[in-house]
Amino acid sequence: MHRNQTNSHHDRPTSSGEQVVSALVDVMVDLAELLRAENALLSRGMPAALCELTPRKVELSDEYADLLVVANRRHAAEIAGDPALCRRLAEMADELDAAAKENKSRLEAAMAATRRRIDAVMSAVLKHEAMGRGYGGNGASVLRPLISCHTGYRA
Repeated sequence: MHRNQTNSHHDRPTSSGEQVVSALVDVMVDLAELLRAENALLSRGMPAALCELTPRKVELSDEYADLLVVANRRHAAEIAGDPALCRRLAEMADELDAAAKENKSRLEAAMAATRRRIDAVMSAVLKHEAMGRGYGGNGASVLRPLISCHTGYRA
């Protein structure tokens, strides 16, 4: 259920528990949408673009955590006693959970791909150095002795 959709039984939250659930569902919808946006970027191989979404993701995650505390501490009995509220939360929790699981999987795949690229570059560097084509032990180019032999040119 998305933010703009309403449950006919709950067109307007009347109790404080309903208000908290409504706010919680709104945050869950926004967080799920953000995770789906991240997943779309990751599926296109654009992990660097996630940096733009991170501040909002942190903000929504914090708001979600705060609302959960309020719901559990102050309204748990009211929410538990209202099957419609429970269903609404459960449906949104399932949607958010699915987006979060996909997000975790895609992030892990992106990190693994980055590790493979780093390993490939490091392997090439080590192979290059083993062939005597890298930098010397003191950081000087191995070409320095050759370059300094030419008249008037110093590296």
